[in-house]
Amino acid sequence: MRNLIAAVERIDPLTVSGRVAAVSGLLIECRGGLTRLSIGARAEIERPQGGPLPAEVVGFRDTRALLMPFGPVEGVAPGAEIKIRPEGAMVRPTLAWRGRIVNAFGEPIDGKGPLPQGPTPYALRAPPPPAHSRGRVGERLDLGVRAMDVFTTCCRGQRLGVFAGSGVGKSVLLSMLAREATCDSVVVGLIGERGREVREFVEETLGEAGLRRAIVVVATSDEPALTRRQAAYMTLALAEYLRDQVGNIFGGVISGVTEWGMYVEIIENKCEGMIRLRDISDDFYTLDEKNYAIIGQRKKKVYQLGDEVKIRVKNVDLTKKQIDFSLVQE
Repeated sequence: MRNLIAAVERIDPLTVSGRVAAVSGLLIECRGGLTRLSIGARAEIERPQGGPLPAEVVGFRDTRALLMPFGPVEGVAPGAEIKIRPEGAMVRPTLAWRGRIVNAFGEPIDGKGPLPQGPTPYALRAPPPPAHSRGRVGERLDLGVRAMDVFTTCCRGQRLGVFAGSGVGKSVLLSMLAREATCDSVVVGLIGERGREVREFVEETLGEAGLRRAIVVVATSDEPALTRRQAAYMTLALAEYLRDQVGNIFGGVISGVTEWGMYVEIIENKCEGMIRLRDISDDFYTLDEKNYAIIGQRKKKVYQLGDEVKIRVKNVDLTKKQIDFSLVQE
């Protein structure tokens, strides 16, 4: 319901459009609609065939706006309608995007169906946070690669660059980090890669284990430069979203108990997931079938239907349509 309300609120009652005045190479001139255009604004150019062509405003000349397309300009004709998008370059990700592959526009390209849209928009080119509000470097981060843990020790919040020539193992090393590093989520940007190498990286190098907690953004070398740049911004925006989810604690109500776990419904959005008993570390818990409760064997702590608990989202599997929670113990 929250997503539906947000979608309704985004509807602009005023539709503004322009027309194609001239095309010179990859530069498209637009007349009209200047009151709603600014540098970085988005527009869609209608074509008789091939569907709308997305474009971005890169400048102005006299009374015309200059647009760069995100695809080939074939089919663009003089006088073609240009629809101006009121919302700028935004993406609305959720944790359910993990395990999926998207293009530079946040659209799924893995054939697994549409992606759910989150309630909060993230700008693709957000300003950096002020220096006084940035977090300090945290504790040591286990990268899962012993050689790097010894010679290039990293802490949470640090940046690390890997630079090398072709064919010496950069992609293999990145896949090892994506699979083995002690983190909840990973964003992988395959930008400028050869088209035939993308599938090889995802299926063999990254593998199912690495993909399960990763969001992969793809823009191959045969795509326009503007699209590849957009993919880089998309990768950063998704990383910013996942950064904001770190440590998020939700209130929930126990809605069911079984011999292997308890179901919890988040109060805020009514999403239901499971806390597995083996993941609760303070005691050994078993099911009390008569009282519909989970009881600790040593401390006798009881969790029963209707109890309020605090949880964190541990994993989201869109294919199986299930969510795993971890219990926040006070």
